[in-house]
Amino acid sequence: MARTPMSLICAVCVAFASTMAQANPSPPSAQEQRDQLNRAQAEAAQHQLDENAANRRAYDAAVQARRDAIARDQAAYEAEKARLTREHDEAMARWQADVAACKAGHTEHCAPK
Repeated sequence: MARTPMSLICAVCVAFASTMAQANPSPPSAQEQRDQLNRAQAEAAQHQLDENAANRRAYDAAVQARRDAIARDQAAYEAEKARLTREHDEAMARWQADVAACKAGHTEHCAPK
């Protein structure tokens, strides 16, 4: 069976169209485009939520570290204040004992003149 030039041209055109359809698929439909954009937006939103959560954890850790430092500093301050108060009270007690002894006539407890 011999092909005529026109039928041969049509066969080539059909084969070419089939090849082109496989090489260049049809553009996505509007729904497919929306779905693709929605997926991209959902991924970007999830990334932002993850980043926000990480930033919040870092902030909370920094706040807790600051509170811990304040508590340490306050405890050190209170300890130093208690030590100084104790030393002051001891010095005052010694001085009051020396004054009482001096007034009682024990001159070795009197302040030098």
